[in-house]
Amino acid sequence: SYKTDFSAYQGQLPLEIPLISELLQTAGYRTYLQGKWHLGSVPGMQTGAALEPAPNVRGFDEFFGFLGGMAAPYPPVWHRPYQHNQHAIEFEEGWFSIAGLNDKMMQRLKLQFQTEPETPFFVYFASQSPHGPLQAPEVLIEKYRKIYKKPLEDIWTDRVSRMRQMGLFPPGSPAKIPLFSGKDVDVLRATAATRAAMIEATDTAFGKLLQLLEESGKLENTLIIVASDNG
Repeated sequence: SYKTDFSAYQGQLPLEIPLISELLQTAGYRTYLQGKWHLGSVPGMQTGAALEPAPNVRGFDEFFGFLGGMAAPYPPVWHRPYQHNQHAIEFEEGWFSIAGLNDKMMQRLKLQFQTEPETPFFVYFASQSPHGPLQAPEVLIEKYRKIYKKPLEDIWTDRVSRMRQMGLFPPGSPAKIPLFSGKDVDVLRATAATRAAMIEATDTAFGKLLQLLEESGKLENTLIIVASDNG
């Protein structure tokens, strides 16, 4: 979303470059986006809650999420960062976006399975987790607080050891154990616990989506691709 002097980096996706959502929509697929759209606006057009959002212009029939880089998973009721297509999503106090957006998208997907069972579908599950601001249900955070009470050096050593066994790290690498003593360890523990809780909440939401596909008889004929940005 940052414009530069380079033609290939204008802060938005050029219209002449087709997206998979546009290609599949043209081929007769129903297309859904749940979560985050941090791919800029549509060239020559302002996007926002009052106008047609960029995802709908770029091949998505249904958009449940937010425009931009970040939004609070627990938004205040007076703030409406989340939307269904061009309409702001209404919610009660305590609404949690990672679960709430997924539930709304699944309701529409389930309706398709009931009314258009033979129509193919494409779902882009673009989770905001674990991007900041870091927020998650307290019961999940408490679960991971207990894990991160152990010395952080021990946690690091155990995880690196497992990754070596899995072949993700070469034997003996990395050899240097980071030192946490000079840092605010309580802040590190709280941050790690909240981030882990957000990831579990995302796993749960994605698991509910897979359960819907299985119950609807769609899972065996569905290609699932998992990707990550920024490592």
